[in-house]
Amino acid sequence: MEPPTDRNSLRGLLSAEPGSFPEAPCALTDLSDCCRGNGYLFRPVGAFTKAELCPCVLKCRRCFGTAQQTSKGVARSCRTPSPRKVVSLFNNAAIPSRYADAHLGVFENMSGNCLKVVHDVRQWQRHFLSSPKRKGLIISGTVGVGKTYLITALARAVAEKGVSVRFVDFFQLLSQIRACYSENKSDHTILRPLYKADVLFVDELGKGRNTEFEAVVLDQLIMNRYNENKILVASTNLYLGKKRAKAADKEDQPAFNQIGSLEERVGERVFSRLKETTEFLEIQGKDFRQLDKL
Repeated sequence: MEPPTDRNSLRGLLSAEPGSFPEAPCALTDLSDCCRGNGYLFRPVGAFTKAELCPCVLKCRRCFGTAQQTSKGVARSCRTPSPRKVVSLFNNAAIPSRYADAHLGVFENMSGNCLKVVHDVRQWQRHFLSSPKRKGLIISGTVGVGKTYLITALARAVAEKGVSVRFVDFFQLLSQIRACYSENKSDHTILRPLYKADVLFVDELGKGRNTEFEAVVLDQLIMNRYNENKILVASTNLYLGKKRAKAADKEDQPAFNQIGSLEERVGERVFSRLKETTEFLEIQGKDFRQLDKL
């Protein structure tokens, strides 16, 4: 910030409360292109997507990067939730770098019933905080239709509301826990962040060889969510009914060709709790990765 040359201006700055600069506008009121007034930016860093305060906040002549204003001795954020809080939440979310730009507004696979599912997911997002009886969400579908993209976009949207989230790939989680056991370490350090998150996002729920070890991990995750009344959002290649889906009539709505149903994989007891606490969505369409090559 340039030092004020006018003596009265200097006197005003010195007498103002710390963090309170009423003569300078908040940088976020301009809704500039850099962050569209959010106060933070997302970018891929290594394996994960990270968030950082936007340069416009760091250079703000009103708060000088604190992202808050002080009035009558009380500090308050210039945005709700605070940009600094969103940055902190997002940097603990472990969302993969590939999905740094994931957003429901730019979902591109319009084959099959994808358009309807995106609408339903956006409705879930819209009512997530306002509903007194919030439920989680499980999206089932074949390979390449966009399940992971949808749940990572949701994770980002929920974190931006000031809610703590955590993303985990189920198959990778199994590998991490096995590594702990091989080193004679407790799995608590891996599972604790998943338990603490207000909303847990699990990609490829139920993926694996259907071993007893995998069943125990599934039971731990789902029962923790259930007992603590916390939200689970997941994707799965497994069918959500009791039997595999029949062959679809339309070419762009392929039948499930996976190894079975989610109920078969998690068991009747756990599946019953999932049905009670989550909404089920089935997405059908073409493999978008293959469409992109045409």
